[in-house]
Amino acid sequence: MHSECGTPLISTVHFILCRLWSRITVFPAVSDSMHSKCGTPLISTVHFKRQLSSSPTFPRETTQLRALKLKPNPSLSLSTLGNTVSALQPGLTGFYPHALKVSAKLGLLKEGKQLHSRMIKLGFNNVLPLQTQMLNLYVKCKQFSDAEKLFDQMRVRNLVTWNTMIYVPVASALVDMYITNGNLYDAQKAFDGMTARNVVSWNTLIVGYAQRGDMEKVMELLREMRLQNFCPDELTMASIFQSCGVSSSSAELLQVHTYVIKNGFESFLSVTNALIHAYSKCGNIDVALQYFVSVSEPDLVTWTSIIGAYSFLGHSKGSVIAFEEMLVAGVKPDQIAFLAILSACSHGGLVNEGLHYFNIMMNDYRIIPDSKHYTCLVDLLGRAGLLNEAFSFITSHPVACTPDTLGAFTGACSMHGNITLAKWAAEKLVVLEPYKPVNYTLISNIYASKGRWLDVERVRKMMTDYCDYKIPGCSWV
Repeated sequence: MHSECGTPLISTVHFILCRLWSRITVFPAVSDSMHSKCGTPLISTVHFKRQLSSSPTFPRETTQLRALKLKPNPSLSLSTLGNTVSALQPGLTGFYPHALKVSAKLGLLKEGKQLHSRMIKLGFNNVLPLQTQMLNLYVKCKQFSDAEKLFDQMRVRNLVTWNTMIYVPVASALVDMYITNGNLYDAQKAFDGMTARNVVSWNTLIVGYAQRGDMEKVMELLREMRLQNFCPDELTMASIFQSCGVSSSSAELLQVHTYVIKNGFESFLSVTNALIHAYSKCGNIDVALQYFVSVSEPDLVTWTSIIGAYSFLGHSKGSVIAFEEMLVAGVKPDQIAFLAILSACSHGGLVNEGLHYFNIMMNDYRIIPDSKHYTCLVDLLGRAGLLNEAFSFITSHPVACTPDTLGAFTGACSMHGNITLAKWAAEKLVVLEPYKPVNYTLISNIYASKGRWLDVERVRKMMTDYCDYKIPGCSWV
């Protein structure tokens, strides 16, 4: 009969069997099997529910669950499992592993919890295989607190149990490891291979693409995250705003900001700080300042964000005012805050202020400058034409002799026409980074500005010998 699979014929035979053999115990299981294999699980489910009021038998429940595995239909499965659980007899222990597998596969959390409750009542809650299946159900349904509670209650744990419990955290850590090492390709592969994910997994990948400024991918992940019924949290929103700042994408910024307002994320300080950063990077200092003012008790990150916002948009004096207000408010600056104010002073030509902040950083706050602080200071002095002072800083502080610092110093020397110091710095750059074409270009341009064409030719040949082929610049215009 299965080979025929004619639905009208099946219905006719089903009617006759109902009239003649409705009292035969094996008939419901045969009927369910017949309809499920012929692609009519709805008829099978309806008949199954009708028959559950009488004494249920193990073959019937098993057959019904097989029908659902052949033709998965969550809407039918909800009522099917619910009615089955309520009608189960204590002796049907073999039913539970199969039912828990179906629940996990179809994401039937409510019915799975009913099974768990029934197992506890019948004394099956300490059966390791059933506990493991239940643990898997909670993980698949993203109920990690319930999974952790069940895991803690387990008297015995096996390898499967441990693998189920540690899979998501370990996989998330693997994604984070790849992102930390700048390997987004493998991070994406590890994420795609996860059979179960949580908000941390999504946030980790979003942060990775946000740091790279790939706003298109960030927005794609946000949409996919919501489609899979994960609720973004404040870290998700803050990370997305950071990516908006990196890419200066105002269109996406407005879209995400609308979502944030609708869902009440503006109350989180981390989100507000990210909004200040994002709007300043998009050139809108007014909105950035509006959000700064809205914070009743700004923390160090909030102050640093507005200081950086003023600096980025060329309002160096605004950065100085904000920094002084921060000190008055009793907020203690850290390395990042001092880096923000030194950068502002450098771009605004505020030499005295910059030297003042550099000194109090070391003397009052006992913060040891790193190479980035020295780069800002050398750039500050170089832009002001104080080349000898900048040269003294570089030579007296070994930590300051980095490619970034030497690059800033070389640019300042070229701008002020000091070819001797420019040549000294550029040659050190070539020693530190012999395979970067830009370093040879700096020396070549210095020689070219003085008409020393033989030296230009010599440097160009060195660049050809040491560096890979440089793709010529081009424009779509």
